[in-house]
Amino acid sequence: MARYSDELKQKMQLRMIPPNNEPVSQIARDSGLSEGTLYKWQK
Repeated sequence: MARYSDELKQKMQLRMIPPNNEPVSQIARDSGLSEGTLYKWQK
């Protein structure tokens, strides 16, 4: 199981919320992270 830094998680979360509102699918493609991981971080 990979461990990601809090800094990376925060950076990805900021992309998901206003004013950015980037789609999770786009962030997943850009970052190489899975959509499931990103949705988990979004909560």
